[in-house]
Amino acid sequence: MNIKFLSYIIIISLFFTLTSCKKDKTIEPEKISYSKAAAELPYYDNFIRYFKSKGYTFYSFHQYLQINTSDLPDKLIVIRHDVHHRDIENSYYMALIENELIGNKAATYFVMLNFPLEKKYDNYSQLKNDYLELINYLKNQGYDVQPHISPWDEYIEQYSPWWQNINLDKLKNIVKQHYSYKITDNYYEIIYKSTDTLNFKQAEIAMPEVISNYNTVWYNETGLKVETFAAHGSESAINHAFSNVIMINLQNVREQNLFKIETSSPEIQRLLYFLSDNDRPTWIEHPEEIEQNGHFQLLAHPEVWKNPQEYRNQNH
Repeated sequence: MNIKFLSYIIIISLFFTLTSCKKDKTIEPEKISYSKAAAELPYYDNFIRYFKSKGYTFYSFHQYLQINTSDLPDKLIVIRHDVHHRDIENSYYMALIENELIGNKAATYFVMLNFPLEKKYDNYSQLKNDYLELINYLKNQGYDVQPHISPWDEYIEQYSPWWQNINLDKLKNIVKQHYSYKITDNYYEIIYKSTDTLNFKQAEIAMPEVISNYNTVWYNETGLKVETFAAHGSESAINHAFSNVIMINLQNVREQNLFKIETSSPEIQRLLYFLSDNDRPTWIEHPEEIEQNGHFQLLAHPEVWKNPQEYRNQNH
C-alpha cells in the first residue's frame, strides 16, 4: 500500500510540471462571485456539496493538526490543493466555492513558490509574481497557505551533486543496486545496501539545512511560517528514482522541528485514506463512487477539475 501511495506521488509529475506554466494568471478575484466560480468548476462544487450532504466535516491541515486524532469526526475530509502555475486561476475559483459551502478553514493551498526548475524560465519573474498574488489573496482571506516543495531540487540547487544530469534509467539502476528504504511509524529510513555511490549520506545530513533555508525564504517572501509541506512530484530524475517523500520524511529532518507534518508522511498515510486526482479518477465527476465513511485526504489540483476528461485523453 505504501509503495502504491508513493507511486501516486510521482505519477504523471512530468506532465504536471511541463504544463505548469501553460497559463498566465488573468483573473481578477475581487470581480468574481461564487456563482461564477461554481460555473467554472462545477465538478468541484458538486463534489463538496455531495460530501457535505453526507455529513462530512472538512478541515485544512492546520485544523487537522489542532485536533487529537482520537477525537476526529467520524466523517472527515482534509482538503489539500497542490498549486502549480497552471493551477492559479482555478485556485481562486476553488477558494470561492469553499468559502461559500464549507468556510475558509477547510482547505490548505500548497503553493509551488521558488521551485528551482521554474527559475530557469524566461518569464520566471512573472510566474513568481502570480504565485505571490495568489498567496497574498488567500492569506488575506484567512486560508491556510503552505509550501509545495521538491527537497531534491532544492538540494541540487544548493549542492550541485555530480549525478544531477544522469539520465533516469541509469540513475534508477544505480539506486536499485545500492539503496533501499523502509518505513517506520513516523519516518522513512534510507537503507545503504553497498557503496554509497550517489553520496546519499551527504544528502541525508544536508537535508535539514536545505529545508531550513527554504523556510527562511518562504517566510521572508510571504510572511507565513511553515507548518506543513506537500512534497512535489518533480520531473527531476532523482525524484523518480528515490522519491522526494522519502527525503522530507527522514528522521533527522523531522526531528529538527522545521515543520509539523508532511502530507505524505507515514502517520498521515496511516490515518487518512488518500484520495488523489493524479490519475484522473472518475469520482471527480461521480463522488458517489467513493466509500461513504472514513477519514480522507483529498488532493485536488485545481486545473484538473476544470476538465478532467481532457487530461484523461492526453494521458492515454
